[in-house]
Amino acid sequence: MQPAVPIAMSLSDALVYLTMPAVGIGLIVVFVLSFFRPFGTKLEGAKQLIKGFGMDVQVSARTLLLLGGMALLFTGVFLQVQQKQVDALNGQINDLRARLQVARDEVERAGRQAIRGSLVLPKEVNAAVLDFRDLECQYLLVAKPDQWLDAALTQGFANNSMRVTLSDIGRDDVIQQIVLRKRGSNEVLGLSENFYPLQPMIRLAKPGAGQP
Repeated sequence: MQPAVPIAMSLSDALVYLTMPAVGIGLIVVFVLSFFRPFGTKLEGAKQLIKGFGMDVQVSARTLLLLGGMALLFTGVFLQVQQKQVDALNGQINDLRARLQVARDEVERAGRQAIRGSLVLPKEVNAAVLDFRDLECQYLLVAKPDQWLDAALTQGFANNSMRVTLSDIGRDDVIQQIVLRKRGSNEVLGLSENFYPLQPMIRLAKPGAGQP
């Protein structure tokens, strides 16, 4: 995914992309025209002393026009190419980040599953007069405290229970609350709170004296 090109350029972008190459081209044009215009003679006669980097030479103002124009032009082009390379690298980094996030999401989804369990009805509820098709079950995850999820109900194996299917459950998910009620009603038949659906609690009992 390539980053969008901004509509308004900053001052530094204008300096790199427009001003420096334009000034450089302008100086080169003046250098060429100096061979056909009277002011060229004056430029050729004007000498400038250049010292530095082990050099001590005199060059004409005309030559300085050419050197300065080429320096500005090549510097502007070089910086522009560098900026394009940086933008391309940033685009590749953003693309890799997006792919990494997609891979993480896929790994997380791969670790989630639908599980089936039994809802044991309270003793106060007469299971004989209930039809699971007239009931609805919803649950709330601790990780998603504002999103009630629907759980599918089917006939249970025992008279006092029903089979329930919980969708999209992860290994470490905690069900904050699961509620069974009559469909279209606020009457709650039973509820349970704060349990790990994929981490069963195993209750141990001390063996009797007669057991080995």
